Amino acid sequence: MHASETSADPSEVSYTGRVLLSGLVRLMLEDEDQGVQSQASEVLRHVLDQNQMPAEWREAFLERLYACGALDEIVLPMMQIKEDNPPRRSHECYALQLVCDLL
Repeated sequence: MHASETSADPSEVSYTGRVLLSGLVRLMLEDEDQGVQSQASEVLRHVLDQNQMPAEWREAFLERLYACGALDEIVLPMMQIKEDNPPRRSHECYALQLVCDLL
């Protein structure tokens, strides 16, 4: 069910969605199990897929996505890479690969 089809307060729906999105991003980036990372990435891929929603909702969806900083949160690990201290652990490298795939 889409948020517009419920009687919930839109700010509550937005907050809940943001918490869920943040949790998925953290799982994808921080979990040491690559299977869990892959599953979190797949869920994010489906959530972010504009083709899964009616065309008339797409622009508003993108505006909210950019406004809430969701893409910034996904890209943050890429921006934090230091040339003199690259990620060394396999799950960290895999997380960066998944970020690239999402973008």
